[in-house]
Amino acid sequence: MLNGLLILIVIYVTTLDWLPFLPHKDQPVIFLIKVIWD
Repeated sequence: MLNGLLILIVIYVTTLDWLPFLPHKDQPVIFLIKVIWD
């Protein structure tokens, strides 16, 4: 389960790297990482 979430986050972050014109989407990723690791 956790591995699946990490894979989704990695894919999401990788998509962000390819879409630099959508920097606002970086906030939910940071929030999710904080929630998962806290």
